[in-house]
Amino acid sequence: GATDLAAIPDNDDELVISDGGTLKRVDYKYLVPFNTIGGCFSHGNQHTITDATYVKILLSSTKFNRGLTFGSNKITIPSGGDGDYYCSAFIDFNTYAYGAFGAGTVAIFVNGSGVKYATIDTRKAADDYNARSGHIEFNGILGDLNADDYIEVFTYVMMEQLESTYRAANGTMITLFKVNND
Repeated sequence: GATDLAAIPDNDDELVISDGGTLKRVDYKYLVPFNTIGGCFSHGNQHTITDATYVKILLSSTKFNRGLTFGSNKITIPSGGDGDYYCSAFIDFNTYAYGAFGAGTVAIFVNGSGVKYATIDTRKAADDYNARSGHIEFNGILGDLNADDYIEVFTYVMMEQLESTYRAANGTMITLFKVNND
């Protein structure tokens, strides 16, 4: 009898197909492209951005998800999902006050540790806050991820406290695609 698959097959799992009545075995890895696992997750306004502190970015909605585990603002690699992943993370900051935004960082954390960073600094000098908004995007490879590894997004923002008490990430999005197998 047939048994339903409960998870994505491992790359060396075999499937049986009929070729004109002749049964043939084929490894799963030959039937699917590498980037079949992937997803895009986002959040609208997050008003809990604290100045000069790493803050975990909320992820509340799924644009699409194929094979990743998503919950509690983190993305987990599934069983059979070992490999390298292309990652794109975007954060749009706003203070709604000219001269309040200085610099910001998007940080990709894997298993609780920061591994990839992208930064923008709009200041001409350390005390020269000359913008009200900015956006940061990280694009790169997260290498050698394994089943149960989890990914989170954090931000670190430098804002002029006297100019604006409003500090927000107006839009946040992270996209992951598997690009190869371990």
